[in-house]
Order: sequence, then structure tokens, then C-alpha cells
Amino acid sequence: MHSPNRFLKLTLPLLFALGLGIMATIGFALADEDEPIEISADSKQTDFKAGVATFRGDVDFRQGELQAFGEQADLQLENGQLVRAVLIGSPARFQQRDEQGELIKGQADTAEYEPAKNLLTLTGNARLDRAGDILRAPLITYNLATEVANAGDPESGERVTTTIAPRSKPQP
Repeated sequence: MHSPNRFLKLTLPLLFALGLGIMATIGFALADEDEPIEISADSKQTDFKAGVATFRGDVDFRQGELQAFGEQADLQLENGQLVRAVLIGSPARFQQRDEQGELIKGQADTAEYEPAKNLLTLTGNARLDRAGDILRAPLITYNLATEVANAGDPESGERVTTTIAPRSKPQP
């Protein structure tokens, strides 16, 4: 059985490569990577010299089963490589089915991805849902290389909440 965080490891680098056709080099095993990417937004601004692209207004990203929605997506590139990507929303949301067909959903006010650090940071009302299990926290960080997730922000005073759905017992 795959770790609940496998979804993040496999799909979020792709999610944040919005519209530039940049694929992060972190382990992709999904068929979706061969699917076309479609992005719609109210506007897009690209500063080629600065290596910055911004999509604004009802951002809708789709590739195969992967879907992401936000109010703004900001991408920073250096020498054609993704350095930082931020998806902002109220909330920014994403979803995809895992290898077992389970729907994985996530959301936060801000989702930031830094490929050089293999780090995904969900900030503000962060939530991950999988197979009825729910993790809520003001801050969730996930290292894609080590597959270590940390939830909580002691400075916010908010607590981490985890809901674990009951599982049916295997039949003998």
C-alpha cells in the first residue's frame, strides 16, 4: 500500500509547473504526465527577462485527472528551470485520483513549491483529504525527497486536527 503522501510526491511538482511546460525532475509515475496541460485564467502576464509568469483570475489547471483551481498562480524561473511556484486562492484547491482510484483533495490559502528544496508548503487553512482521512492545520510542509510531512504552526495558536475514517475489515 502506498503512503498517503504519495499523491503529493507524484503530482504537486506537476501542479506548480503551470503553463510553461516545465516538468519538475521529481519522480513521476503517473500517466497524466503524458496528457496535455490546459490552463485558463482571466489573464496571464509573462516577463521573459525576469523569468516570471503570473496567471490571474479564476485560474483553472487541468492535466489528465489532475485539477487545480486558484485566484492566482505565480511562477519564477531561472535558466529555464522552475525555482518557485505559488498558487493563491480562497482557497487554492487541487484534486486527483491516486493509483488505487481514491480521490485525493487538498486546499490552502497559499501553496508554495520550491523544487531545489523538494519542499511544498501549504499555508493558511491547509487541508488534505484522502479515503475519508482528513488533515487540517494552519501550516503543512511536505518534503518530497524524504516524504516527511509536518503539520502545525505553534505561533498561530491553532491546533492540528486529524480525522481517520474507519476502515472495513477484510473478509476471511
